[in-house]
Amino acid sequence: MFSPDGQLLVIGLAAGPGSASMWRISDSTKLWSGGFFADFDFSPDNRFFAHGQPTDDNKAQVIISSPDGQTVYQALAPQDTIIGDLLFSPDSTKLVVASWNRIEVWNVDDGALLKSYKPACP
Repeated sequence: MFSPDGQLLVIGLAAGPGSASMWRISDSTKLWSGGFFADFDFSPDNRFFAHGQPTDDNKAQVIISSPDGQTVYQALAPQDTIIGDLLFSPDSTKLVVASWNRIEVWNVDDGALLKSYKPACP
């Protein structure tokens, strides 16, 4: 996945926790590694980068940071332990966290959980 400005590239490998990495395109510098292989997203306005990160007690958290992954702004604690996907709203103010059996909407600025949906499983 490229950042909206095309300056950063995040690559995830299906090798378990810690297998994603971020690279600056201009000089091939590795800026960040961690998270899981597919749960990351850049905000459309390029202000934020969100990624899943395991905790010490084998739960999941979502980190919202600067686009280069260096400055952490929020650490969200989803109700499920496996994060399937992350998606910023078009105005970059909300983050959707989709897990295997729950969808949560979080406020980016203060880390507040706005809504939680648990769809019925067929």
